[in-house]
Amino acid sequence: MNMIREIPLHIELRVYFREADFLGAYFKRVWYDLDALGKYAPDQHFVLVEYYKKQFVKDHLRISRQYKRVSKKKNSTYGLNMPVSIARILWKNWQNEVIFDELKNVLGGIDGCLKNLNLEPHD
Repeated sequence: MNMIREIPLHIELRVYFREADFLGAYFKRVWYDLDALGKYAPDQHFVLVEYYKKQFVKDHLRISRQYKRVSKKKNSTYGLNMPVSIARILWKNWQNEVIFDELKNVLGGIDGCLKNLNLEPHD
């Protein structure tokens, strides 16, 4: 009997509040592109917008509330649970895009998490 290895479906990122803001802005830009392209949009746009609407908005609201409560510790990081599929899409997209330093930091976190799970994308 073959045993199938259990593959993790989520990664736990640690992000600063500002990085979470930039990540939200990135998802909104993808959403605008999806709206403009309609049925001609790449499948990854649909997946990213679905994640943004179903999960990220809630997570960002939680991070915002936590950030406001710990005003003396503005350099705190916050947990962001992200599906591996979303992390891999972001990793691939950001290899070919010019992105802000805040997103480069998120990319570094994604890269480290995916490498630890031996799930990094291959180009």
